[in-house]
Amino acid sequence: YELNSLLYYFLSDCGFDVYRVAGTVYDLSGDKWKPDDGHVIIILKHENQKYIIDGGFASHLPLYPVPFNN
Repeated sequence: YELNSLLYYFLSDCGFDVYRVAGTVYDLSGDKWKPDDGHVIIILKHENQKYIIDGGFASHLPLYPVPFNN
């Protein structure tokens, strides 16, 4: 929660339209879901498009915003 919360506040203070949502992580090595709501991601809205921003997965995080359609 801490890294993505910090990133959220930074983006928000810089004027970006962002909000946080709770998520659940799938553990490939254990072939199971982690506890519900054990992760937080950021949704960025920019030019009528939504993107997932996630700074909380160490070396497994995407290097660019991921387009997101709901």
